Amino acid sequence: MKQEEVDRLEKFLRLDHGLPPLAPETGSIRIIDPSRPETMPNVPGQSNAELMVGGILLLVAFVVFGFLVKSCMGPSKSDAQIAEEHRNGFHCLSSWDGSNSALVAKVKEQLRDPSSFEHVKTSITAVNDNGLHTVLMEYRARNGFGGLNDEYASGHVRSSDCSIVDWTTQ
Repeated sequence: MKQEEVDRLEKFLRLDHGLPPLAPETGSIRIIDPSRPETMPNVPGQSNAELMVGGILLLVAFVVFGFLVKSCMGPSKSDAQIAEEHRNGFHCLSSWDGSNSALVAKVKEQLRDPSSFEHVKTSITAVNDNGLHTVLMEYRARNGFGGLNDEYASGHVRSSDCSIVDWTTQ
């Protein structure tokens, strides 16, 4: 179908249904046929220079973002600070809530309602001669009657990989 036929049918349908004709500046229905380049609308393109500037601005934005993220993370720790944290066992505790994930997992396995587990606090001792830390965790969990009990669990974790060696609840 040619454009002239589309325009003629559009005018006929508008008159037949009592619609006003389209104003010339608003245009009428246009058929776009990708196989015929003359029917494709004109889209202004970007020059290579504009694309280059856009790419450079994007690169600068990524660099600035990376710098901001690194500066927000705080200063990096020295080797001495890291060694002291390992000696004191802090590397075995979560930076989020201070719990030991291995001990939490063991305790949750034994609970009637593991979803009721609430970590209260965890303490850890410095490494002993056997390469172990003693961990004491306070937590809350729902009992068989639906009430929350404050409970304690303790155990020993290896300093090398923070795995549980033994543990018990009290």
